[in-house]
Amino acid sequence: MKNSDKQSARLESERALRDVILSIMSDNMELFKQYQDNPSFKKWLSDLVFSLTYNTEGKIFEVPNKVQTEIISNIQDQSNLQAIADNPSPYDEKKEDSNSTDTKTALLYYKSKKLDSDGRPEIDGMAEISIHYRPTKKIEFILKKNSKISKNLARSVYYRDRLLRKRNDLARQGKIKDQIIQEDIPFKTPSEAGKFLCGREIDGVARWKTVKDNLPLKDWLKKYNV
Repeated sequence: MKNSDKQSARLESERALRDVILSIMSDNMELFKQYQDNPSFKKWLSDLVFSLTYNTEGKIFEVPNKVQTEIISNIQDQSNLQAIADNPSPYDEKKEDSNSTDTKTALLYYKSKKLDSDGRPEIDGMAEISIHYRPTKKIEFILKKNSKISKNLARSVYYRDRLLRKRNDLARQGKIKDQIIQEDIPFKTPSEAGKFLCGREIDGVARWKTVKDNLPLKDWLKKYNV
């Protein structure tokens, strides 16, 4: 990686790493979850990639086989992740079992087919849905940080002014920057989250798909009689 501005180079490195993580998430769900939800692991991995690839001479860097093997081993071994992260405490937290009888969860994605000038999807969203059965049945829907929202809003979108105001308010609070969501945002329904993401009306249960099985959300919900 060649860039005389080290800060700009780091931002470029982090964007490239995010694209790689998203591209392999279906086969590396644990890696994706740690990168998405664990700040210490994300920092460790970002720092590692940047230190290995940054140089001011523009030379192509090839990772030595030994280093590459160690990186892959550490990422795949959950016990090693605790040792290499700056702050291991997130790994010690108990993760909610997505197959528990009390709660069902799924990671979801939405990507637009249209690409931007950098060859990335113009809209690129990640979300998590949770169905809680106790004490009463409740559904939570979270639009995840690092999701990329649409640049503009469709003229036909319902309550356009309200949606625009919400986006602008979150941008002023630093929760949206350059179309990228900086922290998780809760929504009442999948369609509401989808409208916020895409800037137009969408059928959320049809358009959101599960990361694990690539199922439309409506099919995943049917499995649990929702």
